[in-house]
Amino acid sequence: MPKQKRILIAVDGSSHSIDALNYVAFQSRGLKTEVRLLYVFPMASDELVCQINVNGEFKQAIQEKYNEFNRECERMARDSIDRAKNVLIELGMAPELINGVPQMWQSGIARDILKEARKDYDAVVVGRRGISRIEALLLGSVSAKIVQGSDKTPVWVVGNKPPSHTGPPEMLVAVDMSENSRKAVDYCAEFAAGTSARVTLCHVVRRLISGASTPSMERAGEEIEKQLHERMKDQIEQMLLTYRGILVTAGVAPDRIATVCKTGCYSRAAELLDVARQGGVDTVVLGRRGISAVREFFMGRVTTKVLNGADDLSVWIVP
Repeated sequence: MPKQKRILIAVDGSSHSIDALNYVAFQSRGLKTEVRLLYVFPMASDELVCQINVNGEFKQAIQEKYNEFNRECERMARDSIDRAKNVLIELGMAPELINGVPQMWQSGIARDILKEARKDYDAVVVGRRGISRIEALLLGSVSAKIVQGSDKTPVWVVGNKPPSHTGPPEMLVAVDMSENSRKAVDYCAEFAAGTSARVTLCHVVRRLISGASTPSMERAGEEIEKQLHERMKDQIEQMLLTYRGILVTAGVAPDRIATVCKTGCYSRAAELLDVARQGGVDTVVLGRRGISAVREFFMGRVTTKVLNGADDLSVWIVP
């Protein structure tokens, strides 16, 4: 029997939070899942009042406004936590396994969420806000900062298209021969084994030679790639069999596992997203490779490109 999962959901009362709640309930069907709801709310700082060179009466008046603002922030946070709990309960999750309290802003919203996420959670879940465009990532949204900063806890970035709650979850795991891929398969297996999820293992081989300037160069390039693919064929088949075996050993029924290999592709990220959408997949699972540091995050690695292009899908990033 799969062990109980522990999931942290960052909420803020927005539609993105509702999407995240719906998604977690959908993915957790069949699993015993403990959910921690975290709302980090801002607090007006006393420093500003202290720095103003005005008389005591004015400071007192301003301080009361600050106190009023802080009380209202906390009230909104508590209301949002209560609404989030009710949404999860209505979707069938056990009330006794749902907890959450508002937390006052300390080091920053993203930093506070990351600090909590390090406390032995199986996943930290965020909405897609600020993830759908490169411009938003550069501006440093909370979701983007959590993706960048969570180097030990897997992050679930929930897409803008909510699950229908009919049929099983459909998951696609992007695989290659790296240790990162094995970790992603192991992680996916733990969740899929306890649910009715169907899993597609997808390996994409990008074109090795492109941009030939003459027809003869193009033909020569195609022949080289053909021979390379033939040499790689057995290795790829063995890799997919190994990953399939990990899923089966974890408890995923063989008839719920599919394998796909695409070769000669111009973009691995685009091909992964295309396979996912054609297969009706709702979740793409990838290893974290390429986004372990801010500098690498914006260098166009496959995980980053998939994350930016998957606005209608949810993405799991496994460190």
